[in-house]
Amino acid sequence: MNKVFTFVLVLFLGFQLSNAQDETYRRHRVQANETLETIARAYKVSPFDIIKLNPKAKEGIDTTMVLLIPSNSILGDKIKKRTVTFSDYKVRRKETIFGIAQKFKISVEDIKKHNPTLYTGELQKGSIIKIPKYQEEAVKTVSIPVGADTPVVATDTVKNASGQLLSSMQPKFKDSLVGFKKHKAKKRETLFSLSQRFNIAIDSIKKYNRFLYGAELKRGDRLQIPEYIQVEDNPFGDVDLVEYIVLPQEGKWRVAYKFGITQEELALYNPQMGEMLKDGELILVPNKSASETDQVDEDYHYYEVKKAEGFYRLKVKLGIEEEIIRLLNPEIDKLGGLKEGMILKIPKNSEGDFNVTDLLLTERFNLKDSIQLGHSSTIAVMLPFKLNQVDLSNPSDARDKIKDDELITNTLDFYSGLLMAVEEAKDLGLSTNVDVYDVEFRNKKLDDILLIKDFADTDVVIGPFLQSNVNKVAGHLSSLDIPIMSPIWSKDEQLYDNVFQTTPANSVLRAKMVKYIKDNIGDRELLIIADEENEAVKQQLLLEFPDAMSIDLTQTEKEKEEKRGKFVKRDALEELLVQEKEYWVLLETDNQVLGANVTSLLNAFVIEEFKITLFTTLKAKFYDEDIVANEHLANLAFHFPSVDNIRISGGSNSFEKEYKKQYNITPSKWAVRGYDLTMDTLLRLAYNENLRASSYLIGETEYVENKFHYERMGNKGFYNRGVYIIKYDGFSTKEVR
Repeated sequence: MNKVFTFVLVLFLGFQLSNAQDETYRRHRVQANETLETIARAYKVSPFDIIKLNPKAKEGIDTTMVLLIPSNSILGDKIKKRTVTFSDYKVRRKETIFGIAQKFKISVEDIKKHNPTLYTGELQKGSIIKIPKYQEEAVKTVSIPVGADTPVVATDTVKNASGQLLSSMQPKFKDSLVGFKKHKAKKRETLFSLSQRFNIAIDSIKKYNRFLYGAELKRGDRLQIPEYIQVEDNPFGDVDLVEYIVLPQEGKWRVAYKFGITQEELALYNPQMGEMLKDGELILVPNKSASETDQVDEDYHYYEVKKAEGFYRLKVKLGIEEEIIRLLNPEIDKLGGLKEGMILKIPKNSEGDFNVTDLLLTERFNLKDSIQLGHSSTIAVMLPFKLNQVDLSNPSDARDKIKDDELITNTLDFYSGLLMAVEEAKDLGLSTNVDVYDVEFRNKKLDDILLIKDFADTDVVIGPFLQSNVNKVAGHLSSLDIPIMSPIWSKDEQLYDNVFQTTPANSVLRAKMVKYIKDNIGDRELLIIADEENEAVKQQLLLEFPDAMSIDLTQTEKEKEEKRGKFVKRDALEELLVQEKEYWVLLETDNQVLGANVTSLLNAFVIEEFKITLFTTLKAKFYDEDIVANEHLANLAFHFPSVDNIRISGGSNSFEKEYKKQYNITPSKWAVRGYDLTMDTLLRLAYNENLRASSYLIGETEYVENKFHYERMGNKGFYNRGVYIIKYDGFSTKEVR
C-alpha cells in the first residue's frame, strides 16, 4: 500500500506562517519537442524552480516524465538567496560596538566580522565602519507529497526538534578574493589606518605584501590591497542538501544508508546533531528523490565498511563472496569500489562473531580492554534493605528476620554481588563511589530521599526494585539526565527516557524464540498447543507460522463438573503425528496440570520412536518444580528462552570462586545478577560516560549468567534484548547458539 508522507516546512523570520491550504504545485506531462525553458515560460517560472522539485530533470527530460510545477503562490513567497549590502557609519563619541549593534538590530559578531580590526583593536571616535544589511524574503509553509520523482523536501532555514536553528542550514558567508587595488603609502599612513580605510584585516595586507612581515610601512611603499566580496560559504562542495524529517526508530545508520552516505558524512552535514536521532528531528541529507533512496530490508543484515577493507577481507570476516556483495550493493560500482564508512546490505546467514543491533552488525569486543584506566564514577544504590524492620542490636532476631523475609534476603544477595563488582572494577583501575540508600519498601522513605539528597554528582542509579519506584526516581532525576538501571522489572511498560530496563521483557523472550524457530525449523512440522489463557499468544504464533498445526483441548462433562480443566487426548495427537516426520511442538500454558499432561503424552510418543522436540516461548514456573518429570523434558530436548544462563553449581568461573572464598557460600541468582549488572554498568561508564550513546557502540555484553544488549524503543527508555535460548541436553542444560 502506497503511503503519502507530508512534510511541513516552517521558516521562522520573526513569525510563523500558517500552513498553506491551496495546492502548492501542478503536474505537467512532458510533450514532444518541449524543453525545460519552454515549460518554464509557459508556467511563468524559471527552469531552476522546476529542477528543484524534479532533480532528475537536470539530466534531461522526455515524454515519459511527469513534472511537478510550483505554483505562482509558492514562487511569490519563496526565500531568495541571502544577500548582504553595506553602509558606512562614522563612530561617534562614547559609542560602543554593542550600542551600534542594537541601533541597527544586528549582532556584535556581525559588525566585527565585516570590520576585522575590531577583533583586536578598540572602537575609535570618527572611524568609519561597515554596517551589514541582510536581505531575505519569507516562505509560505509548503506540503509536498513524496512520490516517485519528487524530492524529500527542501528549504534554506529551519529549526530542529529542540527548536534550535540548524547551523548547517543558516546561510554563511566568506570573503572571496576578486582582485587588487594599487596603493602608494602616504605620509603618516599606518597598517592600522589602511585596514580601517579599506575594511580589511592587517594580516590580509601583509599576506599580499610580504616585505611588511619584516619591515615597517614607509611613505612611498607600493602596495597591493586585496579586494573581497561576500559569497555564501558551502562547506559541502557540490552536494545539494535538503531537509529530512527523521522517522520513528530511524537511527543514524539507517538514514545514512537510505541516502547513500556514510555516518561520518551525515555528522558533517549536521554538526548540531546529537548522539542519537530523535523521532521528528529535522536534519540535512543529500537531495534525492524517493526512487533514488535505498530502503532498509528487514530480511537482511547490514555492515559498515572499515578502513582499508577490501572484498577479500570481507570474505574472510563475513564469509560472503565479492559477487554477492556487488549484487546486493550496486552503488559500489557507481562509486568506483568500496570506501570506508559505506554501509553494505548482506545476507542474514553471514558468518563471523558479531553483535546485531537494529540489523547492523558490530564486531564483538571486550569492554575490559576498552575502558579508560583511572576512570572515577559515583553510583547511587537504592534497594529495599528494610533496616527499619531489623533489630541489629539483637543478632539472633536479626538473623531470623532476614531468613524469614525473602525480599530482605534477595536484596542482601544482590548487594553482595554489587560489592564484588565494585571490588573487581577497582582491581581493573576504576574508582567507584557508592552511595547506598535504604528505600525500605515505603513510598514515603523514597520521597524523603529524593527531596533531601543531592544527586548532582551521581553518574547512575541502580535500583529500586519496584517499577513504580523506578518511574518516580526517573522522573525526579530526568532533569539531571541521570540513567536509572531497573534491576529486575521485566514487564512491557512505557519507560522514562533515562530508564534502562535491564531484565528482558516477556515480549523480548517470545520474540527471541520465534526468531530461533523461524531460522532453524527447516522442513520440520510445527504443532501449537495452547490453553484458553494463552489464546492470544496462539493466534499471534499462527500469524508468524501460517502453516503450523494446532490442537483443540477437550474436556468431558465429568471433568467440567470437577473443574479439572481441559486436556490433550492421545487420539488427537495420533491423528496428526507420523513416525516418518519430525515435529517441533510449541506448548503455551501456565497450567501445571496441562503441562504435565502434554509432556507425558509427548514423551510416550518419543519412546515409540517419534521424532519430537518441545518448545515454549515463555517458560512457566511449573517446569522448575516436581510436577513435570525432568526425564520427559530431557527426552523431548526441551527448548526455552531465558533471561539468564543456567549456571552449573560448582563451576569454575572466577566470580563464583571469589564469592565462595569471601562469603563461604555459593552465590544465589540474585547475587550473580547484582554482580553482572553492576560490572556491566561500571565498564560501560568507563568506556563512555554517556550510557545512551555507548549502548549503540558496544552491542551485546555477557558476564556470569546475564547478557546486556540495550536498544531504544522510540523516544522512551532502553530495553535489554540480551536473551539466551536454553535446551535440555540429557539431564543438564546448555545454551543453544
